[in-house]
Amino acid sequence: MWQELPVYDRLVAERGDIPTQVRTEAEKVLQNLEEVMRSTTRATGEAARSAKPLSPSHQVGLDSWATASGRELGNHA
Repeated sequence: MWQELPVYDRLVAERGDIPTQVRTEAEKVLQNLEEVMRSTTRATGEAARSAKPLSPSHQVGLDSWATASGRELGNHA
């Protein structure tokens, strides 16, 4: 499949196999990201189950902030 590439072979000998190093690092980053996403999903689910509704005074403060900043939080009954 690959033809002999003396220039590439020489670069690899001089500088190292950069594409392989980059691929290896990218795979490590992907694995770390997958771990973080799994733990975040678990933590978010746990937080949602244990979360308490906002008190009316906190909700009024959030609604005031949203109105002042031009955001809409939706109807909170």
